[in-house]
Amino acid sequence: MNPSKQAAVILCVSEMLTVTMRRAARGGRSADVVRVLSLGRNGSRTVLRLIVTERPVGSAVEAMPYPEVDDPESEGRNLEMVDHLSDRWGARRLRWEWGEPVIALWAEFALPPVTVVRGATG
Repeated sequence: MNPSKQAAVILCVSEMLTVTMRRAARGGRSADVVRVLSLGRNGSRTVLRLIVTERPVGSAVEAMPYPEVDDPESEGRNLEMVDHLSDRWGARRLRWEWGEPVIALWAEFALPPVTVVRGATG
């Protein structure tokens, strides 16, 4: 990953964590912040995916699917940097077992193709 893409990912992580922590604190509830970073495919592209959400303290962490649906209540007005620096981003409303709604923010960063040189001898 080139340095400018790496810096963009770091800035987006910071902004998404800040928004999520503010949302949890504003709700007056005890919450953990969950961060998921994965490498995967989107069509023919290799992408780095970041998901940040809150969950009520004490609830089990299950595998979190890649959110496909944008949520209009994603507090996107605070996420202009993520919009500018990521290739795609959005939010998805989730519900934990006792019905408390939370928002999962996600961002996707396309990575350049990796060239593998085989048989090179020096």
